[in-house]
Amino acid sequence: MQGTSSIVRVSAALVLGAASVPFLASPALAAAPVVTSFTPAIAAVDDTITVTGSGLNQLSPAVKVNGVTATITGTPTATSLTFKVPPDTSGGKIVLTNAGGSGTSATDLFVAPPFTATADITGTARTTVSTKNTVSVGAGKKVLRVWDAAVGDRVAVVVENPTPGGCSFEVSVYDASMINLGTADCRRVNMGWQETLVATTVAGTQTLQVSNLSASAGSLDVTIYKIPADANLGTITTDGTPKTVSISNPGQNGYLTFTTTAINQKVSVKTTDASAVFGCCGIKWGIYQADGTKLGSSVGNAYLDGVLLPAIGTYQLRFDPVEAKTGSITAAASIIAADANLGALTLDGVTKTVSISTAGQNGYLTLPGTAGQKIALRTSDVSSTLGSRDLKWGLFTPTGTRLSTSAGAAYADNITLPVTGTYQVRFDPVGTRTGSFTVAAFPVIADLDLGTLTLDGVTRPAALSTAGQNAFFSFAGTAGQRIAVQTTGASASFGCCKLSWGLFTAGGTRLGGATGNGYLNPVSLPSNGTYQLRLDPVENVTGSVTVAAWDVPADVNLGGLTTDGTSKTVSITNSGQNGYLTLSGTSGQKLTIKGSRASSAFGCCYVAWTLKRPDGSAQKRWTSNATGKVTLTATGTYRLYVDPIANRVGSITFAATVS
Repeated sequence: MQGTSSIVRVSAALVLGAASVPFLASPALAAAPVVTSFTPAIAAVDDTITVTGSGLNQLSPAVKVNGVTATITGTPTATSLTFKVPPDTSGGKIVLTNAGGSGTSATDLFVAPPFTATADITGTARTTVSTKNTVSVGAGKKVLRVWDAAVGDRVAVVVENPTPGGCSFEVSVYDASMINLGTADCRRVNMGWQETLVATTVAGTQTLQVSNLSASAGSLDVTIYKIPADANLGTITTDGTPKTVSISNPGQNGYLTFTTTAINQKVSVKTTDASAVFGCCGIKWGIYQADGTKLGSSVGNAYLDGVLLPAIGTYQLRFDPVEAKTGSITAAASIIAADANLGALTLDGVTKTVSISTAGQNGYLTLPGTAGQKIALRTSDVSSTLGSRDLKWGLFTPTGTRLSTSAGAAYADNITLPVTGTYQVRFDPVGTRTGSFTVAAFPVIADLDLGTLTLDGVTRPAALSTAGQNAFFSFAGTAGQRIAVQTTGASASFGCCKLSWGLFTAGGTRLGGATGNGYLNPVSLPSNGTYQLRLDPVENVTGSVTVAAWDVPADVNLGGLTTDGTSKTVSITNSGQNGYLTLSGTSGQKLTIKGSRASSAFGCCYVAWTLKRPDGSAQKRWTSNATGKVTLTATGTYRLYVDPIANRVGSITFAATVS
């Protein structure tokens, strides 16, 4: 044996050349390396790590950190080896291998996460999964905790008792490749960060970094939970039989399965008796196809109505507790009857009363229509069992496109039909509600042309006597022209708000408007052309109103106002017109302006006056007979703008003094 051993050594020397063999033993005699220690214990990518031990210079040495191969630097000796920290690793055990076997460090190498300096890391340790750890962190410093994970592992991080409170801590989790799986800022830490992170795709050591953002040392409790795979909670029938399920592992989700035997069936799900810990919104749930496509979802105790099941097969009702909450919930699923055909609706305003008596079922009325036709729909006499807003309804085209959306007793006005064919007015009671309601459809008559509106303030009566019909006045306008409008004498049927009106360009752009008896402040016309003042009663209300419009002159220069207390009376004689006084001021001056003897038309509050700085910005505003005191903020010429409310005219006296 001794002679054979000598031959092996000599042969190796002959093949490799004695000068090129730095290793002391052949593969047959090599011993596994032993890692005694390494420095530094905390490093960044590309930092050099020195390993001490024995048998470190055997044939074919290799180093891995957390499974990632590192580059050896220099020539290993029997007791020392150096390597560079490889990228894409979050640290962990150091493993040395050679021809004789492998050796693993007893402690972890901690690698600084991205954007973290090693000097800022003041504490490191290996943590135990599912065990609460109190982590202490110095002011402005960071600590690291590590644990091992397999491919597919998911973790939930629970943070509690941050001290100090406020915006003090940030917590991040990194997988074995140093990819960030989730970060909780200080706000979420204070809320007790409880989040199920995405499944890891790389086996190895994962890292938790806790950063203290405050100027004081502090601590917080952190628990890492490994999340089991989604729990199969069994099957649920679709006949309304309730089933109670429980999820007891923090962060875990679960699911029930059910099958359908027909295409395009609809299913509803009702959940009740959710654990108190789930509150209103602490558990999310939904219906999913086998391929993971979500068909509908809700939260907490709720009702999911009319989910279409597109194919025959098995579906899942999935439950996802928020954060790391655990508890129970009861679910019941029911196949819903097909939408009820409630008959035909005529386009003549004749009412039709219909009922939906099966819980969860929807219904529809058919309505023939012609392309370009304008119609209106109205529902009334909705059963109390349906509630004031718990009957959703709308008009749909022959191909299923929604044209309108309404709820409860309502009026859908001025709907233009895009194609010729049979339309549907579809009704969807909320939840399991049932009841009756009345429906009517009306043809919308073309807008009524009320003639030309003069811009001289002369009133024009407008009568709207056909239900659902709108009307308009027209006038010729010039670019830059300023128009004000006042409506008065609106019928009681219009009340405050059931007549909408506005000024429109020929292209249909609304320039401004009001409701009922209202006033439109002067509007500058954007171009030459024909304009319309359109009147639009709400729903099918009818009545009359009086309209007057003015061509408002530009703001009038009312002259100068001295600051020596001399009074000046100014008058606004054109409806809708504003005016202004000019006065000189110096930055820092304390100015007192007194308004007095306002005309009775202005009363207490119907003329506003505003002091504007030299750059045009408003400094302060007052009304009628008021005294204003202000410290000027700029040097130059100020303007005191006088703005009568609505179309009022009259006079007011001003006096200004500097103190």
